[in-house]
Amino acid sequence: MKVETQFQLNMSPLRVWSALADFGSFAIWHPTYHFTGTAHAPGESLQLVWRLRKDQSVNVDADLVTIQKPQAIGWKSGLAGIITFHEEYEIVPGSEAVEIVHRFEWRGVLGRMLGLFTTRGVGRAMASQDRALANYLRRGTRTTSTPNRHKRRAASARSKRGGG
Repeated sequence: MKVETQFQLNMSPLRVWSALADFGSFAIWHPTYHFTGTAHAPGESLQLVWRLRKDQSVNVDADLVTIQKPQAIGWKSGLAGIITFHEEYEIVPGSEAVEIVHRFEWRGVLGRMLGLFTTRGVGRAMASQDRALANYLRRGTRTTSTPNRHKRRAASARSKRGGG
């Protein structure tokens, strides 16, 4: 069972990829899970902490499968041959915006059976994750005006120097 979602953002592919490659930032934006540890090459492992409820979580090992700067990043987790999930983000540059393709796939004997019952729910969860990632990335690009107190300090310093 494979589920795919797509969305677009007006930012550079490198910025999107960097946010996804910063596994520590998942705790800030991802609604379902976060990673502990670091991985920089395919085959390296991270700890994936899946939040079940407010006070319950499950820790599993996740292996980095794909890491191509700034095109794609992906990982897998589970028991090989029995049940695994593969998740990947592909970043496709466009003329106006970057397109992010998010893929999730259950594999293995139990994974195929589970996929028959969870396709719709996985699709909804992925859409929620995509919105959370987009909001996180947009938050980082907002510009704010200089706070008024800095303007007052600068004006005060100029008047003391006689610069008016």
